[in-house]
Amino acid sequence: MNDMTNEHARYQVKKGGWSIVETLMVASLVAILLSIAIVVVNPVARLSVTRNAERWGHVNIIANEIAPLFADEDYAPLLPSGEAPVRLCRSGVESAICAAEGLFVIPPARYGGVLPVDPLASGNGTGYALARDILGRIVVSAPLSEDGDVITVLR
Repeated sequence: MNDMTNEHARYQVKKGGWSIVETLMVASLVAILLSIAIVVVNPVARLSVTRNAERWGHVNIIANEIAPLFADEDYAPLLPSGEAPVRLCRSGVESAICAAEGLFVIPPARYGGVLPVDPLASGNGTGYALARDILGRIVVSAPLSEDGDVITVLR
């Protein structure tokens, strides 16, 4: 009997940790689950939706705050009806710099607030545009909107 126990013990292998095969299987399973999670969540699409929501808020702020300025007889001729949209200049940028870049300047004396800036805007522009339609309404738009969304507000 003693010989049998010794012979059985000789073939028994002690396991003290994970084998390489087990480690590779767990790593591949984690990689598969992670790739599925990234496809489902799609962070790029979520970011563009978030930026477009921010643009909607900005366009409404501009429409509510800036559009009433154009009701004034002195200010109305600056934005003629039926013309192409003009891009807005950032707050705090000198008028000469904005004029050189073809940007529309809202004088700080008329509007003391800070204009919102598009999340993807670069340079001295806000990323938003103003126009007046043929009926005389102010059109505020976000030309940098993503995913084909058209972000426009009429006042």
